[in-house]
Amino acid sequence: MFSFPFLKKHALRWGFVQVSIDDAVALLRRGETVAICPTGLVEALGDAELPFKTGAVRIAQQAGVPMVPVYFHYGNYPGRWVTPFSITVQNMILFCLWPFYRRGVTIVIGAPMEPAGDVKTRTKELKAAVVALKSRA
Repeated sequence: MFSFPFLKKHALRWGFVQVSIDDAVALLRRGETVAICPTGLVEALGDAELPFKTGAVRIAQQAGVPMVPVYFHYGNYPGRWVTPFSITVQNMILFCLWPFYRRGVTIVIGAPMEPAGDVKTRTKELKAAVVALKSRA
């Protein structure tokens, strides 16, 4: 959202915040909730196929808090015709066609996971937990 200047003001108005790892850790230590998209982007088709980055695990480890896997399935995706485009363009298409394609959302929340351990291994386990939630959506 913040990489597109014309969306930034809307993102701020909708309550999005851009934080650093240090900011996220500080918020978690204060008892605040921090939502992180481990892929760095929301996938247009909701397939959870992009690789997960390690930041969510590292932040949870530094803050000493559990991770909670969450899967979002937005209703009425446009279909595979968007796949030739980059993920960024796919998200822009969905944003522009929001009234037609983002109707409703199913949110599936998994069991909390301890972040302790090897960061790359825990990141793979976090992704597996999110992918497993797809079947419940």
